[in-house]
Amino acid sequence: MSKAKSVYNGVLWSFLQLFIDRGLSFIVKIVLAKLLFPEDFGLIGMAAVFIAFLQPLSEVGMASYLINKKDPTETDLSTTFWTGIVWAIVLYTFVNTVVANFAASFYNEPIIKTIFPVLSIGVLTNSLNMIKRVKLVKNLDFKRIALVENISNLISAVIALTLAFLDFGLWALVAYNSVAFLIRLVMFHSLVQWRPKFIWSNESFKNMFSFGLFTLGTAMLSKVVSQFDFMIVGKLLNATLLGYYSFAFLITSTLRTQISFALTKVMYPVFSQNKSDTAKMHQIYGKLVFYNYLILFPVLLGLFLFSDVLINTFFSKWEPTIDIIRILSVGVMLALFNSGSGVFIRGFGKPKIEFRLSIANSILFVIIIFLGVYFYGLIGLSVSFVIFNLVSVIIIQLVLKIFFGLSFVTLFKAIQRVLLIGLINLSVYYVLQFLGGGRLILLGVYLLINISLYLLWYRKEFMFLIKKIRP
Repeated sequence: MSKAKSVYNGVLWSFLQLFIDRGLSFIVKIVLAKLLFPEDFGLIGMAAVFIAFLQPLSEVGMASYLINKKDPTETDLSTTFWTGIVWAIVLYTFVNTVVANFAASFYNEPIIKTIFPVLSIGVLTNSLNMIKRVKLVKNLDFKRIALVENISNLISAVIALTLAFLDFGLWALVAYNSVAFLIRLVMFHSLVQWRPKFIWSNESFKNMFSFGLFTLGTAMLSKVVSQFDFMIVGKLLNATLLGYYSFAFLITSTLRTQISFALTKVMYPVFSQNKSDTAKMHQIYGKLVFYNYLILFPVLLGLFLFSDVLINTFFSKWEPTIDIIRILSVGVMLALFNSGSGVFIRGFGKPKIEFRLSIANSILFVIIIFLGVYFYGLIGLSVSFVIFNLVSVIIIQLVLKIFFGLSFVTLFKAIQRVLLIGLINLSVYYVLQFLGGGRLILLGVYLLINISLYLLWYRKEFMFLIKKIRP
């Protein structure tokens, strides 16, 4: 199979995994939101602030190093595997003896210490799966990755819903966030036939560590950006308000994160393979930003205009989140312009630049978000999120221009027709609203405009994609 066709197949299977995973997650969250309470979601959110740092800490950039290296040897793989195992055991022990107690004390919620050992089980399983997942990624074999992810998520969803119906409350959410790790461990072991050798190389370790150190720093700072708002809401406000914010964030930013992840995890190996061709790198990155906007912009604009319809129809107890969803959706629209910028920079083999950029973004995020929450609560936080993403776009685009010769105009041209569709939607929406159109009529017109214009302007591109991914 050619490289181009492998990439297209990778995109197909990544989106198939994403569609099933997000669709399943959406259904599960609907049911859990009706059965449980905002406080339950808030408690999980409090624990998730600390759990989120475990993923990059458990890998220490090791997986990224192996993916970026053109032909890792068996010595590289085995050295990385044993390093990961030892580090995972140390980390899991530290987390559940020190971090869990600190988190429970920080929020004054003792239950957090009880659920920590279960929620952090992924630290151990991910280290065992890391090399096998890397081998699949380097071979662009996203079909088997999708199989593992979807089956494990389905089983965890069934268990979580069963626990919720049996009135296990918070533990239903704990199960939903942890059982899948154990299922994946079994499935990766069965699907990928690789065994580590009892060998160790100081040279491999040093190379991995030097690359992984900056990747880890970038990932940790990224987690600061993604989790600080949850931490500060849980600390300064309460579990119920954190539950509201978690739900609004799930509806908006989490959707963007998952789709961008599906695209970038396919494109990272491609970036790494083309890092000597700057023009090709610009072209690939332009397509990455374009597809993020093509898929997500109409959804986010729809949330901005019709979040009240969604919440009042399906989630009546979550009514306080309507305005938060609207504001956050604007911030995520802005964030789309930076989609994949980190993997683009890393693909050039420049993790130091990515790390320094992450430092600047993290400092900016902490300051803006803290001021918003401290003075104006959840609405202030949501507006601060928009301000941060606007400033972040300016900073990152300047870095891409200065260090990599990629101009803002080039990326804007890639998405201009998608933005034009959005402008048409807004114009029609406000005209019909002025004329007294009902909410369902406005929603129907919005869907009709998007379907019609997408078929008119992007049908050939979708058909081209379908043709390329056919066997």
